[in-house]
Amino acid sequence: MERFAGRLRDGNGVLFERVVGTLTDAASRSGRRCGRVDVHQGGILGGGLTLPLDGSYHLELGNERVIPIRLTTVHASNSAGIAVLEFECEGEWPDQTGGD
Repeated sequence: MERFAGRLRDGNGVLFERVVGTLTDAASRSGRRCGRVDVHQGGILGGGLTLPLDGSYHLELGNERVIPIRLTTVHASNSAGIAVLEFECEGEWPDQTGGD
């Protein structure tokens, strides 16, 4: 499992300035890499902010690493105030240096 930190964006701008997450070693049923992002839920589950599963999202991980993702699930975690966004990568997950 690879841990990462970065920002979550949609087509209109930054949704969350600071997110942390993990990328699993195994692929999903579709054959894509998958993972999860933990965010302070604020309004996500309380009705203030909606994140449609069919939306276009990108993780910005620094060093110019930008990965398009597709959300598969949005739910509360066991930790108070944290929401979990599960995703599949829509593109290749670059290595730590920014290459493929």
